Amino acid sequence: MQTKGQLMKSLNTAFSFAPPSILSLTILMFLLYHNDTIMKNEKIVHGLYAKNNKKAYLEKATCICYNGGS
Repeated sequence: MQTKGQLMKSLNTAFSFAPPSILSLTILMFLLYHNDTIMKNEKIVHGLYAKNNKKAYLEKATCICYNGGS
């Protein structure tokens, strides 16, 4: 597995020979892929957060009902 520095160095070497249009397209695809990955991860995290909050809320509401509102 390459470190981030090694990866950037190999990318710079590879793209120093690439035409600008290929370079632009590759960067665009990279950004789109990572943006999509980040969005999916945020949905998962927010989904779990909402699920946990709902569970805690329901437990609290149930407790209030059984304890007569105290």
